[in-house]
Amino acid sequence: MQRMKQVLGVILLTGLLVTLSSPALAAPGEARRALAPEKPYFAQAAGLDTITVFGFGSSRGMPEEAQVSFGLTTFAPQAGTALEKHRLLLEKIVRDIQGLGIDPKAMTGLYFNIWPEYAYGADGFSEPETTGYRVNSTISVHVTDTLLLPGVIEGGLAAGANRLEGIRYLAPPKLKEEALTAALEDGLGQAQAMAAALGRRVDRLISIDESISPPYELWEERTPTNSSSFAPQDLEVNRCLCLVFCLK
Repeated sequence: MQRMKQVLGVILLTGLLVTLSSPALAAPGEARRALAPEKPYFAQAAGLDTITVFGFGSSRGMPEEAQVSFGLTTFAPQAGTALEKHRLLLEKIVRDIQGLGIDPKAMTGLYFNIWPEYAYGADGFSEPETTGYRVNSTISVHVTDTLLLPGVIEGGLAAGANRLEGIRYLAPPKLKEEALTAALEDGLGQAQAMAAALGRRVDRLISIDESISPPYELWEERTPTNSSSFAPQDLEVNRCLCLVFCLK
């Protein structure tokens, strides 16, 4: 009798577990949704033959704007003195560049730092002594007329900037639009060629994805002399598009 009770208990427990795990106890449609395949990425292309291509385009032209970065450094035995010298130098540079026709709002600070400098004993064991404090900063000037660029560079250096840290030429919107148009035409040409090889024709465009690559930025890393010329140079703007076409 005891053996039969144990067997009957196992049978009842097994039946209970099967009943609890049955989809009949789940919400309506829940089991079906759990097994349903994921939604296709291109839902609008369901049941259609498609072709995916990558179109590349570029354009070249002269920049219309530029950003110039100047580096400033001052040194003094006391931190407060070094900061005050730096403030006066910065004000002079901003004032002189503003006098060249640059809006003060076009000048921004990019970096600022102050640190002590030490002198170490010859024996290598004595405590280092503070000899002074050096202040370093960088300012950026947005030049909306590249004809002013040589004057801004020479003016900033003449006003007391220690370094010309770089020139960044900015591509005009027209060059970006031309590069996008060239990328679209390139992708369409590829799609038409592949469709023809299959005996098909390209129908409508159903998806377009722009992978934005920054335009080529030309940097100058040199210190000009009074006779230096910083004429803007050509920029190359590149764009890439992922295009999905229907076939007919």
